[in-house]
Amino acid sequence: MAEKRKKAAENFVPIAGRWNFEGANAMYLGPIDPDRPFGLCLAPRRFRSGTITVEATLQNQTDAARIVVGYNVATTGYYSIGLGGYNHAYVMTVFSCDSQEPAVMK
Repeated sequence: MAEKRKKAAENFVPIAGRWNFEGANAMYLGPIDPDRPFGLCLAPRRFRSGTITVEATLQNQTDAARIVVGYNVATTGYYSIGLGGYNHAYVMTVFSCDSQEPAVMK
């Protein structure tokens, strides 16, 4: 069986925050709106299976880095999984348009 070719995502779509995109690399530069102090960008295609790789450098203990899965354009709801946030080393959160606060699974 032939191995599937790995292809990095390109042409990211910024949703929140300032970003620098270069090919398959997305670098978060900081927030635009102080009421939304985070960055969120989407890959241009769906991931149905496989591996997502992220390399993040956290500058201090209050920083966080996460990936988003299951983003719903109609509701802006999604899951995020990653390092830092809510005083934990790692978390999974569920964001819903019905709530201002995420549900945090530690």
